[in-house]
Amino acid sequence: MAAPRTHNLETGLFCPMPHDVSDSDTGAATPSGSPRPRDAKATKAEILATAEALFLAKGFANTTVNEIAERVGVAKSLIYHHFGSKERLWQEVREATMREYLEAQARLFEGEKNLDVVRESLRTYFNFLQREPKFLRLDAWVELEGPTLDTPSTNALAKAAVATFDELQRSGELRDDIDPAHLLYVFVGVAEFWLAHRKRIERTLPHVRGTGADDIDWDEEDERFIATVQDVIFHGVIPREKG
Repeated sequence: MAAPRTHNLETGLFCPMPHDVSDSDTGAATPSGSPRPRDAKATKAEILATAEALFLAKGFANTTVNEIAERVGVAKSLIYHHFGSKERLWQEVREATMREYLEAQARLFEGEKNLDVVRESLRTYFNFLQREPKFLRLDAWVELEGPTLDTPSTNALAKAAVATFDELQRSGELRDDIDPAHLLYVFVGVAEFWLAHRKRIERTLPHVRGTGADDIDWDEEDERFIATVQDVIFHGVIPREKG
């Protein structure tokens, strides 16, 4: 039977676990009253998908482990068995959203350092946000609810990006009078604004241009925007020719 609903916000702290917890003895009951055996991998995936939907809709604080357990049809203790804490479950949801993107960026920064890597990194982030708009919503909850919800892997990626910019500054490929950390946030900021505020842009851009909303092909507009961003940024950060 699923755990009863509570009106208190789930703290997400570690809780004691029995030594014999398993998917087979914590699944929903069959008509005969015996537990329904569960596949551990499938159950974990279902917990992640359910948690993601609730985190997206309600944020971290307003989502309880009880609610997740009830929706999946498992005991609350099974969620702690798989993830340890609500905080770790949140991290797993974020990591699952970003896994392929992080791997792609890691491959870029592990290779030869040049301006093409920086250009491709910016495009990779932009394309990721296009494919996974839910990331921006999860990120918004991080801003609202606190930095403890941030994901360590994103910090590692940011550090690698700044190290690449610094190396390119020392090699003369980027201006050395720009803070490399600020350059990273310029890249991130322009990509996120365009996609996080899409509804506003869809309303205002036709008026700015004096055209109808149906005259805009948004796939084409996205490509033109990222090309504009790269053109403006890189013409501003490539060293000026000495006169």
